[in-house]
Amino acid sequence: MKEDNSYIVPFDIAITLEGGYYRLNITHPEYKGRIRKRIGNGSQEKHQTLLSHLKVELEKHFIGTEITKEAVESFVKYYVDMYYKKSASIFDYFPEFLKSKQKTYNENTEKFLTKASLLTYERTVAYFQKYLAAKKIKPYPANINRDVLDGYFHYLKLGLNYRVKLHGKLKEFVKYLAKEKGFPVHPSYELSVFSEKYDNQAPKEHDIALSRTQILKLLQFQNS
Repeated sequence: MKEDNSYIVPFDIAITLEGGYYRLNITHPEYKGRIRKRIGNGSQEKHQTLLSHLKVELEKHFIGTEITKEAVESFVKYYVDMYYKKSASIFDYFPEFLKSKQKTYNENTEKFLTKASLLTYERTVAYFQKYLAAKKIKPYPANINRDVLDGYFHYLKLGLNYRVKLHGKLKEFVKYLAKEKGFPVHPSYELSVFSEKYDNQAPKEHDIALSRTQILKLLQFQNS
């Protein structure tokens, strides 16, 4: 009989009050003991909402996936910090993003990203950390929107084209969080767009463009 991968044994989740703080206690037949996660204070209604949502998300996440204590602990920490406490920081996920960039193959250059390119990602995130701290904005994904990215661009005290470059690298990181990780980044971030500027290379009034045939004839005349 074919195994049904759309069903797993339900998790047992309870909330207890210990030492003046509430904790989650999570058990499952696939691992020994229990997982305990402190969730602080708050209303009973809020705790019950967390319990019911976490139970659904846990069981959905582990369909067709091995259930280990370490994996469940990791998911519970992520979910509580991201959606309940809202204390998750986008910077916790930058090393993972940078690692993905180290494996990026550029088909145009037929090479992997250089150390200099990777350093640019590190530099832009370092600047972004300083910007958020200066503006007293918590690095929670939902706080990252168009206004924040626009503000970061204008905050940088660098040449225009380099600011555009750093802003673009930062936007790649934000897109990774939103699209690849599915974090609750505000969708307006996509509207933050800046362009490089180049020297004016418009032709003069009497400039004449030569055709390929004319250029070949000039080369022949030059070599004759």
